[in-house]
Parts: sequence; structure tokens; C-alpha cells
Amino acid sequence: VDDYTDVTVVSVSGFNGGDSLALGGAYIWVGDQDTGWVYALDPTTLATITVKAAPGSGGTSAMIADATHLYVGSLTGKFWKLALSGYAVTGPVSLVSGYVHTMCEAGDYIYGHAQALGGSTATLFKVAKADLTLTSSAARAFAYHDDIWQDATYFYIAKNHLLRVAKSNLGVTALALPLGTSEIDGFDDNGNYLLLNKSVQTPTQIIYLIDMTTYKHM
Repeated sequence: VDDYTDVTVVSVSGFNGGDSLALGGAYIWVGDQDTGWVYALDPTTLATITVKAAPGSGGTSAMIADATHLYVGSLTGKFWKLALSGYAVTGPVSLVSGYVHTMCEAGDYIYGHAQALGGSTATLFKVAKADLTLTSSAARAFAYHDDIWQDATYFYIAKNHLLRVAKSNLGVTALALPLGTSEIDGFDDNGNYLLLNKSVQTPTQIIYLIDMTTYKHM
């Protein structure tokens, strides 16, 4: 069991509104929603190692990293990437409308969704890492939370229902859950089941188990 009894709080100079985190290279990267800057923090000392931004990108709203790059999505629907060695910046490029709300990465692509301003609709996206081109996209008449989970074939987002999205073509399967007015507020898995945390307006928390082979809740 991890020991979380020793918690250190460190003030990061110049930092405004943190809205995203990613582990990339040897550092923890923190995205600033207000300025669009990304900060590399030493995970041991929490000292700021470097600060980078892509001019004109807009505020940082989502990030993900692989072995070579940090990929950043913005409040203005733009994407840019930062090389973890040498910190060369590529982009930004405008790919979707609204703001980038979730991101995950696998192989040659970045997957996730962007949310319309006001939160009424969403756009699913598949973006090529190499040149930050939009490979495919799909509109959805729903808003979703900023949680995302993936396996080898699909990625998953949720709010009052769970959406399974095929990485190959962004085809969707929606699974209705007996949520009422409550919402899914987190993902995890135990190898056989996808675990969903239902957030309710009481101290009670409900966990749903989703069979990953049948896509049915238990």
C-alpha cells in the first residue's frame, strides 16, 4: 500500500490555474489553464525545472505524454507538442471546436474528446502524433466529464451514461446506467472489469462493475 502520510505542498512561482497533469520523461508536467504554459517539476523536490509554451495556443486544458513528447490540448481547440529532449515545440494547430477535455495516447495516435463552450455537445477525436493532423472526428450530442480510460481497442468517457469508443474508427456504443441525476466521476479497472465511481449528493459512493467482454454492468 502506498504511503500518503507525508504530503508536501509547494508554491510554484508564476503559476496561475492548474487544470492538467502528465508524467513525461523525468518530470511531472503541470498545465496552466490561464496562460497556456506547461511547467516541468522535479518529482522529488517539486522544484520548477523549465517552463514552456506555444505562442497563441490558448490555455492548457488537457495533456498526455509518451516516451518522446508531451502532447497538449487547449481551451481553444488547438494542439501542440513538446519534445521531452531539447524541448522543441511543434504547433499549435487548430483541430477541433470548443476546448480539449480529455486525452489518452496509444501507438501513433492521441484520442479523446473536446467539449463545446457551455458544455452541451462534444467532439470525439483521433489525432496523429507525428504531424498533429486530425485523422478522424465524430460529433456527440452530449457533454462528458474530464475522466478517460482506455484499453487496447477502445477508450471510454462518461457522464450520465458510459460511452465506449472504438479507436479504429471512433464508432460508439453507449451503455445506459441507472444513475438518475448523479454522474460518473472516475474510472479504474481490475483486469476483468471496468470500475466506475458514481458521485452522489451524499457521503455514499457507488461503484459499478462493467464486464469488459460483454459491455454490461453487473
